[in-house]
Amino acid sequence: MQNGRFPYKKLAKYPHLSREDIITWERFIDNYPEIYISVEYDFALGNVDEHEAVSRELGISGAERVNQYRIDVIGYRDERIDIIELKGKATPAILGHIKAEKFLYDRDHSVGLPTRMIVIAREKTPELHTLAEAENIQLIMV
Repeated sequence: MQNGRFPYKKLAKYPHLSREDIITWERFIDNYPEIYISVEYDFALGNVDEHEAVSRELGISGAERVNQYRIDVIGYRDERIDIIELKGKATPAILGHIKAEKFLYDRDHSVGLPTRMIVIAREKTPELHTLAEAENIQLIMV
């Protein structure tokens, strides 16, 4: 079983989550207090291109992360791994984003467990549930 570096509970600080994302995430934790064994935050995906690799070699801190995809939260369960994007207001753009993250995660970090895509939001645009369902993405409103 894969485990994240963080316990699944409210924390004083979350790596790279915005204030809006934290509000959404903590509502989710309140609503689903025992859904995950552990979690990971701000998980970088994808390859670093040559320009970014040179910047890193020159000591330009964080340069390689500018253009990388980052998963907001990865939730670990016994039977699967959830790739989670957090939004104050979810729009159709987030659906394409999370599909790209799932592809890169499955390609580079698969541990043999199924992965599921979840968007957690406090508001949504019209028809987003229908669009998410068509793409096999779970939309959870908190």
